[in-house]
Amino acid sequence: MKYNTYKEILDQHLIIDDVTTFVKSLVKDSTSFKRITTSFNIKSFEERLSGSYLTSISIKLGDALEDAFKEYLKEKGAIFLARDFVPHKDCDQIFQYNNITFLIEQKIRDDHDSSKKVGQIENYNNKKNIIASKVDKYFSCCWFIDPDFIKNKNYYISMLNKDELYYGAEIENFLKDKVFHDDRCNGFFEEFLTYIEKYTNEFSIFDISNLTINYKNFSVTELYRLLNTTRHIDKIATIFFNGTIPFKEIYDYVEKSRSVPCKENFKTLLKEYMT
Repeated sequence: MKYNTYKEILDQHLIIDDVTTFVKSLVKDSTSFKRITTSFNIKSFEERLSGSYLTSISIKLGDALEDAFKEYLKEKGAIFLARDFVPHKDCDQIFQYNNITFLIEQKIRDDHDSSKKVGQIENYNNKKNIIASKVDKYFSCCWFIDPDFIKNKNYYISMLNKDELYYGAEIENFLKDKVFHDDRCNGFFEEFLTYIEKYTNEFSIFDISNLTINYKNFSVTELYRLLNTTRHIDKIATIFFNGTIPFKEIYDYVEKSRSVPCKENFKTLLKEYMT
């Protein structure tokens, strides 16, 4: 895989160039928004906002690396099946090669808590059982990309067969011995690692000093959540409204909008801001 292909895939997942979409996602998740507006956080409003963005990026990175690995496997000859080949179970990588079916469940790090590790194995085994009922021959494994995190390795070893657990570059053994039976994937992990490090060096955090939004792109409910935080209204004005919130215009916009549960409370709040 060329780096430009890899970068394009990650950009599709990680680059935020639509301010409205980012702010909507922020206010839609009430828990995340409360983390930004709570008084019990010694970080500045700007630092909290940046932290929320970076958390979002970290979550999306898993999906981005799934798509990058999928593209790599396709280039090597894998024929991918629908992600819902296992009904009601979203498989990370589900493909065929030489009429054999393969399942690879990939996670970035093995650093989750006890309850999640148990659920993860149960989910993996359920997928295996369904695949076994649908095809004559299959192989499957769990792959943790980052080899430096092995918190639950002993548990996984006790629950999986010896050829079902891989960390970091070990995935090349699965690809060589179970999938392609040749050396076409030699050096894959080093390339994957080089690419993510190069991408990281080039990646720029979202500039929170330039998040100006148009209130007309938001619903009444979304605006209410955004502005119903009086302790930080000055920061919200500075970051999201270029310094000045047009309360009167927003009031007129709300007045003409369809009725929602928060509408009257929002109008009352806006009147208070206008005085």
